[in-house]
Amino acid sequence: MIKRTISFVLCLVLVLSTFSSCTLLKTAQFNVGFIDKIETLDPLKATGDAETISAVNCFEGLLKFNQNGEIQLAGATKYSISGDGLTYTFSLNPKAIWYIAEANEGIIGEVDFDNRVTANDYVYSIKKVISEQLEGYENYSYIRGVKEYYNGEGDLDSILVTAKDDLTLEIILTEPHSEILSTLGETAGFPSSERFAYLAEGFYGTTPSAIICNGPYYIAECEKGKKLTLKRNPKYKGRTKANNSQINLTMENKRKNVVAKYASNAYDILLTDSANRIENPNGKITPVTDTVWGIVSNCSKGVMKNENLRKALLSAIDYSVIATPKFATGMATNFVAPDLIVTEKHYSKFTFDPIGFDSDVDKASEYMILASTQIKEAVNLNIYVPTSLESSMNKICNGWKELFGSNITTNIVTFDVDEYEKVIEEDDYHMAILPIHSDTSTAVSVLRDISSPPCNFTDNSYESLLRAAEVSLKEPIKATAINECEKYLVSSGVFVPLFLASTDLYLNDGVTGIYNTATQNAIYFNSGDKQSES
Repeated sequence: MIKRTISFVLCLVLVLSTFSSCTLLKTAQFNVGFIDKIETLDPLKATGDAETISAVNCFEGLLKFNQNGEIQLAGATKYSISGDGLTYTFSLNPKAIWYIAEANEGIIGEVDFDNRVTANDYVYSIKKVISEQLEGYENYSYIRGVKEYYNGEGDLDSILVTAKDDLTLEIILTEPHSEILSTLGETAGFPSSERFAYLAEGFYGTTPSAIICNGPYYIAECEKGKKLTLKRNPKYKGRTKANNSQINLTMENKRKNVVAKYASNAYDILLTDSANRIENPNGKITPVTDTVWGIVSNCSKGVMKNENLRKALLSAIDYSVIATPKFATGMATNFVAPDLIVTEKHYSKFTFDPIGFDSDVDKASEYMILASTQIKEAVNLNIYVPTSLESSMNKICNGWKELFGSNITTNIVTFDVDEYEKVIEEDDYHMAILPIHSDTSTAVSVLRDISSPPCNFTDNSYESLLRAAEVSLKEPIKATAINECEKYLVSSGVFVPLFLASTDLYLNDGVTGIYNTATQNAIYFNSGDKQSES
């Protein structure tokens, strides 16, 4: 919910559509603009939008998601799960190979290189995610031997991810885990060639020549900080159809530049918030997802580890003085919009109890008395807010000063909406008004992601709460479990929802596809079909 999906350019999945009475342009190029940066081409380390787009189009894991958010086969031809839910066995596509582009030949040289995609490539990548604690490693902690590895009681070889032969992968868990298949369908489940990584040691994934791909596209060019070019893989033998010859990703430094270029037909697709909507858009526009903006406590930062202090500050806020910013579409009362919750089915009719902190000066004073017995030093808070909310935050801080006196001092730092990710990376704030993507599927996801930026939740009861939420997944209405987890986070002063901001998908004339907000946080541009005008 947070780490990957917090990007203001909220990603979605475009799924292949079949069209009649139209001619597809197989030589068409797909052009996209992004506010982003590219630091790596290694799919296992992909975090930003452009990095993720490159990964999902140029690499193919065992599994992927269809337009309904359901797991389907990709690099695997079949898989089975043992009756006790512990052993997963995957059979691999025997035709899958690593595409060796001309640029890669300088690294491979005269080495006798086996370009088959084998089970060992998945073993290597999964263990790399585990050993380097890359995105998705939390779900791999359920693999037998991983917890011992983290505790220093075992090595990587003792982790039970095994190549039974070149085309058979076996994974054994310590206990059944609901999200292991989802993780294998994400970038954490993409294979990497250990042999090629060894040949490119020290600069693997830094340039197109230092990475090889097994997906429908390959990385042809990368002009750092400016442009990324993906081209159709001529040797690809998988299930995904690459309808465009080339994907061009252009990095922009301002959201308004992306919007302007889309309006002038320079870009084929636009994901933007309500503040950047186009009055007369090309093609069609569809609202695709919502984001909740709220007051976040950075629970890992100094005095903010104290729950009573967090609750005192939030209880003392007069929420009526907070002006609705330009980028918001309305007030928010909970984390997850009911119509966005998806597990096995949509819970669009589920009614949430309102989640929020009411202003209560008496309670705030009680919490502060308790906090003062635990915190001996003066409280100096760095508070980060969008520029449009600086005036509201000043009023809130003045209210704290009147109620709590000189023991609390505040320093307000403003940021542009397009730059809030930088705010999170700096991690120098005690409180902030930041966005949280409201798409999620399980209570476990809510809790796991809230423990990463921007909240860095470090409450002592986190582990037990995580376990309770996981057990609650067996309940018939999983939305109930999510709601309970969110209530806990709000009641302990971690997050208070304020505004709802929507993100819209614009598809330019000649571009078609089906969006789905419930599946993975990436864009499969290979399935965006350009049609001829005829």
